[in-house]
Amino acid sequence: MLSSRWTFAGYKGAISNFALTLISYYLSTFLLSINTNKTELQLPIPYLVLFAILLVFERRADLHVLSVEFNQISASQLSRWQWFMKSWYFGILLLMAFIWRTFFRVVLVFFPLLTYVYGLYGFRYATVDWPLKIPYWLILIWVAYRELGLIANVIEPPRQPVNVITEWVSRALQLILITFFMTNLSIMFKGQIDIRHGFNHAFLSSMPFMLIVFTFFYVPIRWVEIVGDAMDASTKIQVVIYWISSYLVMLTLLEPQLVPLFLSHF
Repeated sequence: MLSSRWTFAGYKGAISNFALTLISYYLSTFLLSINTNKTELQLPIPYLVLFAILLVFERRADLHVLSVEFNQISASQLSRWQWFMKSWYFGILLLMAFIWRTFFRVVLVFFPLLTYVYGLYGFRYATVDWPLKIPYWLILIWVAYRELGLIANVIEPPRQPVNVITEWVSRALQLILITFFMTNLSIMFKGQIDIRHGFNHAFLSSMPFMLIVFTFFYVPIRWVEIVGDAMDASTKIQVVIYWISSYLVMLTLLEPQLVPLFLSHF
């Protein structure tokens, strides 16, 4: 029974990836339909307020997910994780996670909200005196501090007990935020995946550039989930399946039309 449980757990990340693909296809399509800008994701204020509230609770959700994953890690998985932490690639991912997680949170959510509030009183960031620019810097410092705390939690993971309901509420919150930030990436890299000649051509022709996007954008944005799901993979085949499925999820999030193209093969 224990063996079968761990076998299933090893494929949990891949299963979660494909579930994310289907759920995000509809949520991302909705976000794109209400977007007001063609070069980046700019949502109406009520939606920005909602995402800002979710981001306030994100820190706690990340701690819950990390606690669950590290509480159930096996000795062999822990050994591989400690080996990975000593690699140069791990250091690059940590740096990219800090940069892009901080950047997207302040630029896509908190700064637009603050700019909206300033606009109600006739102020603009570019023209106000320096004391009125302090809130922008305080927000940036607060978000950056939280992301540094996340890095510390990955290096020295929390071990607090988490019940099932809290775990899945935390994962649901992460799913919504992942879709939001990945939708912005889909706008940034729009047209980089050529879907005119079908799924296979789109997959192969985009691979060189998309591998860069995968390493320096996608993995850092999904840092907490990637850490947990990658550790769950206990065999080489599970590791391979997980990373391939993660790459495919990224492609479908960047170009949602890949989903119906892929399903048309069946």
